[in-house]
Amino acid sequence: MKTEMWLHKDDLKEILEFMDSFETSNDVVLVTRDDSSGIGYILTVSLNGVMVKNQFVTVSKQIVDESGW
Repeated sequence: MKTEMWLHKDDLKEILEFMDSFETSNDVVLVTRDDSSGIGYILTVSLNGVMVKNQFVTVSKQIVDESGW
């Protein structure tokens, strides 16, 4: 199965800034695109293995949300 996604340059910059803001994260990001609304899509990125208060957690951020529709 082939999956493609177009990303805006500004979205890529925001993803990189998000990744760089966590010293303990690795160089891998999970990108999720939800376009089930039928109007637009929500783009979320997640980092796994981020240390917060001596716990490894997954942190996520919405890069594109409903405000841009």
